[in-house]
Amino acid sequence: MEASDSEGGTWRAFIQLWWDRFGSADVSVSDLIGHAQSAQVGLPVSAKTDHALSITLGKAFRKLRDRAFRTSERLVHVRAAGHVHNSQRWKLEPAAEVPEKGGVRGEWGESGSNSPQAQ
Repeated sequence: MEASDSEGGTWRAFIQLWWDRFGSADVSVSDLIGHAQSAQVGLPVSAKTDHALSITLGKAFRKLRDRAFRTSERLVHVRAAGHVHNSQRWKLEPAAEVPEKGGVRGEWGESGSNSPQAQ
């Protein structure tokens, strides 16, 4: 449970950096590599080369697709945003806010559960 919360906190920090830098714009994995390598985030992904890191990060995004994360400003979902030049694009899509009571299933750290289940 503690490891899950730690990993969820790491992903929340990354999503916050992503939102602060790009907002809801479509981005490629290569646009986010610098943030993923940031010491202040410490994502649980690593690789020997930038190309390998792109692949690893892309696989991680596929697992995070449609999950909700709370940024300092709002609730956002990680969404696939289509392909450009055979490269998957991603975006953060603001979600409609839900009432405080009951929390949001799939949002790490907001509903009292740290389960990364998709909504």
